[in-house]
Amino acid sequence: MRRAISQPLGESNRRLVLNHLRRLGVASMDQLVRVTGRSHPTVLKWLDSLERSGDVRRRGVGASSGGRPPTLFEYVADAGHVLGIALEIPSVTLAILDLRGQVLAREARSIQQLGPSDAVLRELHELVERFVAGHLGGERRLVAAGIALSGFIDRDAGLSLATPRLSGWREVPMRSELERWLEVPVVLNHHIDALTQAELHVGSAVGVDDFLFFDVGYGLGIRAVRAGQPLVGRFGNAGLIGHTTVVPDGRTCLCGNRGCLEEYVSGRALLRFERSEVSVHDEDAAIAAATLRLFDAADAGENGEPREELERFLAIGLANAINTFEQPRVVLSGFAAAGGSALQARMAQRTRALLQPTLAAATEIAFSRLPRGEAGARGAALFALRQHLPFADPLVVTAPKGGQEPESAREPIAAAAARTRTPDTAVAGRREDHP
Repeated sequence: MRRAISQPLGESNRRLVLNHLRRLGVASMDQLVRVTGRSHPTVLKWLDSLERSGDVRRRGVGASSGGRPPTLFEYVADAGHVLGIALEIPSVTLAILDLRGQVLAREARSIQQLGPSDAVLRELHELVERFVAGHLGGERRLVAAGIALSGFIDRDAGLSLATPRLSGWREVPMRSELERWLEVPVVLNHHIDALTQAELHVGSAVGVDDFLFFDVGYGLGIRAVRAGQPLVGRFGNAGLIGHTTVVPDGRTCLCGNRGCLEEYVSGRALLRFERSEVSVHDEDAAIAAATLRLFDAADAGENGEPREELERFLAIGLANAINTFEQPRVVLSGFAAAGGSALQARMAQRTRALLQPTLAAATEIAFSRLPRGEAGARGAALFALRQHLPFADPLVVTAPKGGQEPESAREPIAAAAARTRTPDTAVAGRREDHP
């Protein structure tokens, strides 16, 4: 009986020591004893074990306080790597993270042959192989991977059920294919979950447990986050607010219904205002260019009607989501975020006008500052990192001085609220800082 109990306790102590060293970067045994609350023999035992497994290494000695200088131990962040893939066909974004959650390499590519799923998978396989080999070499040290997919998925089964730009794409076994290629565990999620994950750990929602993430991409989607966890639904497709009806008998949507919200506010809706045909491979660039023109203050006269339509329906979508979840904290991502602070203020005002007074006064809208493609790949990798290190807290830790990457610039939700809240909607005595 004692043996059965001691094994879980031993693993708990091992994880405790490793997690604190991961957070600190470099520490002496005395420091680890203080922060873990464990005895010297226990900490020494697990440092020895972690050193043998390659998770920890010695890094010289520290300053002496009168006796023998202490041996310093360092968390080995490059003992393994995780791969993130964001696939919004034809766009592919790839990222490699170390075990601190820091980005070591990233790359954006495009699938050229948009034919049968077998051909698409072959090309994707080649892109992934070249990226991993180019950045990790022969000794891969890849421990896990994550993939984020647009369209419809079955998360538990690891399937991509359908994707917007390929009509013949049906029930493609993405997870098993990637596991066969990479020979590591693979976590499959919807693209919006990956964007939300990145926002939680390195974006505008750091330190915020409850909020709505609203993404204006080629389509339109939301994620409600409660207690730091996205609400994903039975198959992983919750939050398809883009397919709620806002105009009965309105424009025909890709889904076959009429009057869907994303026919009026989405990247696809923006393409309607383009004067020339755009190829599938050029759509994202065309959407980005159209967005900048649409919100160009100097061009407001020419763009007045389409801009009014987009803002009106975006406010309707935001207000519907806020009312449904009774969650007034919102992070807005995607092409609409290119509108900058002027659009941010207008959207806050328009959205509040559609809400009942209590929610209107509490509403805070922040724009994501993470590059959307990079955020998808990074979020996919963070899901894989969470599976590999389930005890890690926090999941992303700052690289030591001289490390690979500085902290991401970001604007917290509360800071955005201070700029977008007008005096008549402010609440006296209301806290502006959120835990």
